[in-house]
Amino acid sequence: MAIKPDLKKFEDGEIRDENKVYIVWSYEDVMSLCPNLSADDAVEALRQVGRGLNERSTEEGWEILECLLEMRGYKIGDKEEVA
Repeated sequence: MAIKPDLKKFEDGEIRDENKVYIVWSYEDVMSLCPNLSADDAVEALRQVGRGLNERSTEEGWEILECLLEMRGYKIGDKEEVA
């Protein structure tokens, strides 16, 4: 059974599928950690670390997702079946 997208317009103007979880990092997040950077420098820094941030977030996200599902009583299948 296919799940139909549940599209919604968010405060930032983006349209996203409510059946998915989105994690968004912005230059403001970089500036909160490195307040000495200009907005332009923070954008560049985010671009430089973006791929690594995405890869690590995905890796950690799978572990967190599995843990949270188990905590709520969902049965997790074999790793080969999940991947």
